[in-house]
Amino acid sequence: MSATACLRDLIRIGVLHGATELGSLRCKVEQSISGENGERRWQQHVEQIASFWKECRTDVLALDLPWEQVVLFQDSMPVCAHPELIVRDLAARGSANYQLLEELTGKGARLAGTESLDLLREEVSAAKSGRLTGALAEDLLARRDAFIAHTVDGALASGEIGLLFLGMAHDVRPYLPAGLRYWPSSDSYRNREPGNDA
Repeated sequence: MSATACLRDLIRIGVLHGATELGSLRCKVEQSISGENGERRWQQHVEQIASFWKECRTDVLALDLPWEQVVLFQDSMPVCAHPELIVRDLAARGSANYQLLEELTGKGARLAGTESLDLLREEVSAAKSGRLTGALAEDLLARRDAFIAHTVDGALASGEIGLLFLGMAHDVRPYLPAGLRYWPSSDSYRNREPGNDA
């Protein structure tokens, strides 16, 4: 087996969270987006999210990866015994993000819990109380990113490819170990332009 075959690759897939994934924060987000234009502005946002996920699905499937060697990591997916139950539930409720995860697991990809439940709870609590700003928001995001990188490192075996579905504010690169090739987008992977020198 060549040295190249033993490397681990991690491809970042940027995500936009839809209403289904927002859970108890949906009302706050909807109010923030709607502003003065109300329902019309929210509906435009919903349509943009749907369009994004349609393009994202096409892009991910076009990677034509050996799906049995792919591990799926999802923003806000807690490390737990049965992440597939969360995926099935949110996919059934209409989340295009989770429908894509379900489709990829059907092709043979393996789903991995990704985030700390405690950190996710801390962030939701801070967001609901209006405290998720400034230094607290930055600190929580950094701690989440460090945890995600640690999870990826532990779950991704030699020769496997990770797809990391991750929101735009995240940056896991500083926390990734040497020996893991990071691709900041599916295009960079297709063109083999790594995001670090691991």
